[in-house]
Amino acid sequence: MMLLAALAFAFFPNSGSIAGGDTIQLTVQQAIVGTPEVSFDGIPATRVTVVDAHTIATVTPPHSEAAVIIRLRMNGESADSFAYFGYIREREELLIPIATETAGGYGTRWTTDIAVYNDSDESVSLTPNYTSSLGAFFPGTSDLVVPAHGVFKVPLRGTPEMYLVPPIDVRDKLHFNVRVRNAADPNDLGTEIPITENFRNERVVLPDVPVNSLFRSALRAYSIGSGESIVVRVFDEATGTLLLERESGPHFFPTDSATRFSYPFFDILNVAADRVRIEVEQKQGHVWAMLTLTDNATQRITVITSQ
Repeated sequence: MMLLAALAFAFFPNSGSIAGGDTIQLTVQQAIVGTPEVSFDGIPATRVTVVDAHTIATVTPPHSEAAVIIRLRMNGESADSFAYFGYIREREELLIPIATETAGGYGTRWTTDIAVYNDSDESVSLTPNYTSSLGAFFPGTSDLVVPAHGVFKVPLRGTPEMYLVPPIDVRDKLHFNVRVRNAADPNDLGTEIPITENFRNERVVLPDVPVNSLFRSALRAYSIGSGESIVVRVFDEATGTLLLERESGPHFFPTDSATRFSYPFFDILNVAADRVRIEVEQKQGHVWAMLTLTDNATQRITVITSQ
């Protein structure tokens, strides 16, 4: 994070809270003289302390969520940081497990309706107002914004699932309604789909699942973590006998954050049993799973998840 100019400097750490109050150290290439001034996006630092001949300790002022430039002014010269400083608003990651529009069997055309009501006095972005890559921050603006005391319909992004990251401090003011419906049937009001942040387990169990040949099944397994393989096992609920085992992965991607991926397992209920127990497991990662049973005659969906 160096600026190649007469007044070059680096800074660390490269992010802090929107509330301000974080101490940021500037390492200046040339010797410090006089009384240096530091600002963040034009807002003066709340405190500037010269530590030694090449080091300044500065305290961040409050700022809205953004990636901003740090400016150093000293001895009549000024310079802007080459890299951006990230003002971070703490957020919670939510998974919408089905967020797609796709053709299905029996002439169905599945789509997802996602609506969010904001019961707070401020507009709320569902994704950060910056972008980041490999630990660096860059300017950006969220295009998913719920107006104050208003409703926002989240557009689909062409991915099987969707992750949203609303701010934690207003999470209890946001009310989600997610429904999957058959767009080919104008009378289908849809089936409510749960959203989850429950990625704390290496193993998820769906007990006492009914087996019925009149329904087609799809198990969707979601992972945040290591990218190691996901293993699905189906047991006879009555006898404990292992009836089926399938594996997906490993899935490794070049990223500086936890690996996220999902994988569908179809027709895992084509087994000789009345009721089964489904176990989904991933070592060194966190998984969540959702089973959908679709009635072949009516195309109505039943959702089974681990509660």
